[in-house]
Amino acid sequence: MTLMLVESIRILLVEDNPGDALLLKEVLKETSVTKFAVTEAQCLAEAVERLGASSFDVVLLDLSLPDSVGLDTVSRIQPVCPSAPIVVLTGLDDELLAFEAVRAGAQDYLVKGQYDTHLLVRSIRYAIERKRFEDALRKSNELLERMFSNIHLLVAYLDTDLNFIRVNRAYAMADGQEPDFFVGKNHFKLYPNEENEGIFRRVLATGEAYVAHEKPFRYSGSPDRGVTYWDWSLQPLTGPDGRPEGLVLSLLDVTERRRLQEEILEISDSERRRIGQDLHDVLGQTLTGMAFLSKVLEQKLATRRVPEAQDAGELSRLANQSIKQSRSLARGLCPVELGADGLMSSLEELAATTENVFDIPCRFECDQPVLIHNNIEATHLYRIAQEAINNAVKHGKPRNIVISLTSGGGDARLRVTDDGVGIPDREAPRDGMGLTIMKHRARTINANVEVRRNSGGGTVVECRFPCFGPTPA
Repeated sequence: MTLMLVESIRILLVEDNPGDALLLKEVLKETSVTKFAVTEAQCLAEAVERLGASSFDVVLLDLSLPDSVGLDTVSRIQPVCPSAPIVVLTGLDDELLAFEAVRAGAQDYLVKGQYDTHLLVRSIRYAIERKRFEDALRKSNELLERMFSNIHLLVAYLDTDLNFIRVNRAYAMADGQEPDFFVGKNHFKLYPNEENEGIFRRVLATGEAYVAHEKPFRYSGSPDRGVTYWDWSLQPLTGPDGRPEGLVLSLLDVTERRRLQEEILEISDSERRRIGQDLHDVLGQTLTGMAFLSKVLEQKLATRRVPEAQDAGELSRLANQSIKQSRSLARGLCPVELGADGLMSSLEELAATTENVFDIPCRFECDQPVLIHNNIEATHLYRIAQEAINNAVKHGKPRNIVISLTSGGGDARLRVTDDGVGIPDREAPRDGMGLTIMKHRARTINANVEVRRNSGGGTVVECRFPCFGPTPA
């Protein structure tokens, strides 16, 4: 013998007509699959009292009650039973009103005298399931809304005309506004920027996302804030046909991170310079004195024909060799000489050192002087060239290396070109530690580093940077 589990559903029937109430209960008795426990209320006040005392799975609600008529009945009972679905009961001539009640929040409606057991039970089940789905959807939307509003990232949603549809609170607060301020306004009317507008329109045209790191930005309304830096993510939202319907812009303010990185890099470079200066001034002078004294000692011992004169000469030779090594170390730690033309002379020396150390022909080309008046910026550029050469020697197996420095059109280019194996056709340059450091040094001085295949074979590393000072024609 198989026992069937009978489902039980608790119903609050709000109906002031005893005949209609009796008919509905009789119809419910005709099903054996579900057990219905019906509690009656003849007016809205009584229904509110019942809902306060007990919980129900569904409310069957007449819209014409002694103390409430029409849509107001639905709006008054909803706050009392937020978790219970409502099925509206209406007469044949009030079907339009019932439809409006569903739009106002009821889950379904039935016309009195126009339903049988199957339709009534189906409507009750449908109302319960729809209410569960609506509650789950509402909770999900509320969670997403809280996440959207409270996430520390700046997030904005724009239409295809680049007008704001929504922004989160972090986005609005970054400009000292409320979220509603942005709705309907055009992004580039608020923040004019020809380059950025081109990026937005390209993403819409191609459907390809755009990502950038430490992108500079100035608030036109707050010039005192200076240049700020942002990590960008610009994602297209596509419709069923695959065409973009809008853009999601997310931003992360990395101004403070960049400042700290620059500070760390500056401390590191400053410590390099200090050690290099100490090697040159302190150790170099000590070794020079030692070399001089050992030479004098050699001469005195040689005059007396003492055999140890040869040892004194060897000591002098070793001291002079150490002087050269300490100068070389000092030069590596503090490579760029002070003065606007220091970078040019340092790059020329770098080319000569590369050729001597690695036995690879390396030359420096500079058709006209490119003057860098800031020694820190010049040092960053030198380190970029140095790292590019190290990468070329280590990975490229070049036969020749060329370092070039050119200027024109308001900016300058530092380029390291080799004729080695180059980057494979289908492989993008990977951001290893060396390339990462080069890019960071470049961003520090508002420059940009690009690594690409050389058309004639090999690799080109190019750093494009603003002219930091006057460059003679």
